[in-house]
Amino acid sequence: MMKEKKWNVYVFGILILALTLLYTLFKVKCFGSCNAPVIKPLFAELLGLVPTVLLLFCFSGKIFFSWMKHISWWFLLMTTYFVYQTEPYGGILSIDRAQVALFWMAALFIVTLIYALVMSRKLKDS
Repeated sequence: MMKEKKWNVYVFGILILALTLLYTLFKVKCFGSCNAPVIKPLFAELLGLVPTVLLLFCFSGKIFFSWMKHISWWFLLMTTYFVYQTEPYGGILSIDRAQVALFWMAALFIVTLIYALVMSRKLKDS
């Protein structure tokens, strides 16, 4: 059990380090004009991932690794694709790319919650 929780802590630590790095890059304006359309949505995507990883702390490591294998990789790719397909500051009804990233991360949280509950029930029954 401890080994399973250790991987969750490592993933959460890496996530926090990535958030810190992106926040620093955003504040220092390392990328100049690419700062807002590239770094800000990526920061929002990682920030939205924090509650999902914290939710997975409540479940076993089997569910965590199953989630990483079946849900996270395609959902994060799809999120990144849709975020960067959004026009930055274009059009009359446009929304910011960071808002799109947060909406997709909220959807990931809901999908993860449903997936974790179903998997925990399935593991409990077997």
